[in-house]
Amino acid sequence: MNSKEKLIKYSAIFFGLGHLPASGTAASIVALIIYLFIRGNYLCYILATLLFLLAAFLVSGKAEKLLGKKDSSHIVLDEMAGMFIAFMFLPFKWAYVVSGFILFRFFDIVKVWPMRKVEALGGSAGVVLDDVLAALYTNVILQLLSAANILG
Repeated sequence: MNSKEKLIKYSAIFFGLGHLPASGTAASIVALIIYLFIRGNYLCYILATLLFLLAAFLVSGKAEKLLGKKDSSHIVLDEMAGMFIAFMFLPFKWAYVVSGFILFRFFDIVKVWPMRKVEALGGSAGVVLDDVLAALYTNVILQLLSAANILG
């Protein structure tokens, strides 16, 4: 494996995080911790979201080939991007943080419609877009809860 391939692989697995048990959940927790540190700086938050999303699209399809498995559970940049999208445009409240984490993991694991069809696209689109959908579902639910002032 050459240095470019190593960089692609280690970026996709977020420098080893993807090799942990329950790697998607572990990556979501790490993304949540990063979110907690940068949430007050909106420009930094937007840039981090775009960076994770762009990086996920750039490397996921190539990492899939290097790892020899379609949408390998070791690829976790997509979960990290998803967590940032899940909290976009929401006020900070711990109830949203906890609910958002649970909802995102639920949608990412269960793969409600049309996530399985999107996942079947292959390449980076298939790896990343199902997590983007999970994040959007999460965000919409949290936005509705926020508008209804249900979680405080």
